[in-house]
Amino acid sequence: MYFACGDAWSARQVFEGMCDRDVVSWTSLISGLVQNGHPLQGLHHFASMMHSEVCPDFVLLVTVLKAYMELDDLPGATAAHSLVVKSGFDNELDVVITLTSMYAKFGCIMSARALFDRVPIPRVNVILWNAMISGYSKNGLANEAVQLFKQMRKVARNMTPDSVTLRSVILACAQLGSVELAEWMEDYVRGSEYKDDVLVNTALIDMYSKAGSIDRAHTVFERMHVRERDVVVWSALIGGYGVHGHVKEAVTLFEDMKRAGVKPNDVTFLGLLSACNHGGAVEKGWSYFHSMKHDYGIEPRHQHYACMVDLLARAGHLDRAYHFIMDMPIKPEMSVWGALLHGCKMHGHSDMALAECAAQHIFELERSNAGHYVQLANLYASAGMWSHVAGVRLTMRERGVSKATGCSSIDINGEMHSFHAGDHSHPRAAEIFALLSLLSPTPAGGGGGQEFF
Repeated sequence: MYFACGDAWSARQVFEGMCDRDVVSWTSLISGLVQNGHPLQGLHHFASMMHSEVCPDFVLLVTVLKAYMELDDLPGATAAHSLVVKSGFDNELDVVITLTSMYAKFGCIMSARALFDRVPIPRVNVILWNAMISGYSKNGLANEAVQLFKQMRKVARNMTPDSVTLRSVILACAQLGSVELAEWMEDYVRGSEYKDDVLVNTALIDMYSKAGSIDRAHTVFERMHVRERDVVVWSALIGGYGVHGHVKEAVTLFEDMKRAGVKPNDVTFLGLLSACNHGGAVEKGWSYFHSMKHDYGIEPRHQHYACMVDLLARAGHLDRAYHFIMDMPIKPEMSVWGALLHGCKMHGHSDMALAECAAQHIFELERSNAGHYVQLANLYASAGMWSHVAGVRLTMRERGVSKATGCSSIDINGEMHSFHAGDHSHPRAAEIFALLSLLSPTPAGGGGGQEFF
């Protein structure tokens, strides 16, 4: 009762006054603490219980696993998994679901899939399917998420995907950027009971925006009832127009939103600033940025500052961007300096000192990202400063930083094909490279672009 009211202190007092503490009372206390945002306290009480004669049941162990997830503590989570196995609860479906979600959250996707595959298909419920599909989507394994959803439809015909399933698959489709796949997903949604679900339709808007089909995104928006269009829905479409640099459409939509009585939030302004950024509308973006706090009481976050630096730097206002950074009320993070460095690269070697300044700040914040070293090296190369290029290469070797292999993907008849630089493992690699040699005088993989690194 006390935990339901958010009163953790009173709940603990009641527990401390109990003479007989069985696993049920311990579980009530620990789960209440975890659910009310006190996972560390919950684990402290769990440790106390383990020193008593009370043995945990699988319900309590699920709570303990969730506590470690809240704390981002993978070693603790794996230790709790060992306790699950030792206690004989590793075949309990609720435990498997939690473990699958846990390993997916920590990026251990192979471990998550191994747990998923241990459960016979007839026992797999929609929550476990969701845990695995969502795990793939959130770890950037979009193709695997879509394929698993197709498998779910094939082998579990009597199981109806829920809103979480659909949103996870839509997220995967958004990552793949295939319009054909996006249309297939929308067709599925429109034939399901979730065709009017606000969260699902918002995800569809985001998906079409990322797939480059902003008109289809707007169609989904128009199909929604006016009362269903909350700030998240409006912001999703404004953000879609923003990504494509459609300043006029984003601004018009923003004005329509205000007329509809919907108050903008920080995400709305991020979409507006993105539109101004990609559309080169410097002064309009500057005006929107300052109106956030002045007109709406919204404190700009780091993403807003990074977007403004990118807007100024892209337009060639490098000094103005630098002074904007220096005047920031919060410490500039990597994305802010990265936007300035990118702007310096866009405008050649007009201000090498500023580029070096941005790069040094970046290296202090993130030493292992090869992309920033490559940008600086290419700037030096474009200015003919070859000794500096060699210096960047040497620094990368000393710090153990290596450039990631380039990768591209294409969707053909609903199947995603991925290609990595220098990789000949595709089944039709011989045909592909033969055709490339006919189309281009430059040997396949030989470059020919403007990068020197």
